[in-house]
Amino acid sequence: MHNFLIFAASYGLTKCVKTMLVGTAFMAAIYAVAKLNRGRALRVNYCALLLLPLALLSGRSRLFYVRPFVRVSVFLNRYCTPAVGGLYFSIAFFLLAVLVHRNALARRRAFCLPEYGNRALAERVRRQVCAHDVTGIGAWYLRRVQIFVTPGEISPYCGGLLHPYVVLPACVCIWPEPAVEAVLCHELVHIRSGHLFVMAFYRFMGCLWWAHPLFYAFEKRLHEVMEQVCDARVLSVSGVERGTYGELLLSLVRVLRKKAPAGSAAFFIPVGRNAHAGHLRYQRSDFQVLRARLAALEQTQRLRAAGRRVRCGFAALALLLALVLSATSYPLYTELTELGLYDEKLQLCAYDTAELNGAVRVEDGRLFVEPERFAALVESLGIEGEYVYLSFGGFMKVPGAGGGGNAGMISLSDYTDILYLRADVWENDAMEFLLKYFI
Repeated sequence: MHNFLIFAASYGLTKCVKTMLVGTAFMAAIYAVAKLNRGRALRVNYCALLLLPLALLSGRSRLFYVRPFVRVSVFLNRYCTPAVGGLYFSIAFFLLAVLVHRNALARRRAFCLPEYGNRALAERVRRQVCAHDVTGIGAWYLRRVQIFVTPGEISPYCGGLLHPYVVLPACVCIWPEPAVEAVLCHELVHIRSGHLFVMAFYRFMGCLWWAHPLFYAFEKRLHEVMEQVCDARVLSVSGVERGTYGELLLSLVRVLRKKAPAGSAAFFIPVGRNAHAGHLRYQRSDFQVLRARLAALEQTQRLRAAGRRVRCGFAALALLLALVLSATSYPLYTELTELGLYDEKLQLCAYDTAELNGAVRVEDGRLFVEPERFAALVESLGIEGEYVYLSFGGFMKVPGAGGGGNAGMISLSDYTDILYLRADVWENDAMEFLLKYFI
C-alpha cells in the first residue's frame, strides 16, 4: 500500500501537470477563436469551450518524450515528489468533497420546497422545448424534471443530473403567464441541452486543475456563453419577442437579491444591494454580463441558421482531436516481459538474456523452470548459495514510470520450490487494477 501511494502521488501529479500544460495551449486556441469570431456566432464560442476537456487525454502524450519537450518530463519527474503529489491531491479531493456536499445540500433543500402548481403551463413548456426531439430521449429526460417554488428572492435555477429539478422564486411565479413561461423555458432548455452535465464536468476539472489560474476565467466564460446560447434557444422555441425577453432580463435584475446555489445553472447572476442607500448596486462584471446577453439577442437568427452546421463541425473536430491525442499517446499500460535474475545478495546477474528466457517461462503469473538449462545458467554465472531471486511481470505506464510485477525465490536444490514474494490477496489485485486503468 505504501509503494502504491508513493507511485500514485508522484505519477498522478506528473500526469496532471502535463494535462494542464496542454490545456493552456487549448485555452490559447479557444481564445483565438473567440477573438476571430467576435461574438458573431455564439455557438462557435460555446462549442470551442467544450473542447477544453479533451486536454485531459494528453497525460500520456508522447510529445513529452521527444526533444525539446523531454526536458519537461525530466523537470516534472524531479520535482513532482510523493509529498508534493500527496498535498496537491489532498486539496483536490477536499474541493471535490465540498462540491459534492454543496450539490447534495442544494438538491435536498430544493426537494423540501413546495411544487409549482401550474402543471398545465409546465407541460406546455416541456412540449415546446422538445418539439423537435427526434429520438425522444430529451422528452423522457424532461419528464423527470420536478419544479419547485421558493419564497426567497433568488435567481431561478436548475440542478441535478439523474434527478433534475427547477426552482422558481415566488416573486416570479406571480408574474403574467408569458413571462413565467419564458423563465421556465430557459431552465428547461438548460436541462434539455445537457448544460448541467457540462457544468458538472467543468467543476470536476476545476477540482483537478485547482492550481491553474486561467481555468477559472474560462469556467466563468463558459457560464456566460452558455446563458447567451440558452437565451437564443428560448427565443427560438417559445416565440417570445426579443424586446420582451430583454425586458424580462431587466425585470429579474430589479427583483433578485441572492445568488443561486453553487453547481446550478441560474437564469441570471444577480447584482448586489446597497443596504444603506436602498437601491441596486451594479457591479462591473454583472453589468457586462447583462449587456452581453442583451446584445447577443440580436444574433438569434444567425445562431438559428448556423447552429446545426456548427455543432456537426465541432463534433467532427472533437472526434479528430480525441483520435489524434489517443494515437500520439502511450497506451494505458504495457505489460513487461523482461526477466531479471539476482543472487542472494540481490545483485543482478542476468537481465532479459536469451539463456534466461530459454530456462524460465511465465504462465498466468507463475514461474516454470527448465531444470537442465537453469542449472547450466547458474553454473555459467558462478552463482553460489541456497536461493536465487527472479523478477518478472509488471507494467509500464510511460517511460520511467510503472509498477506491479512479482518475484520468486527459487531454491537451487529444488527448482520446483518457489516462494512468491508478492502476496496473492485481493488488495494487491485491486491496487494493480487502479494503477493500470485509473491513474
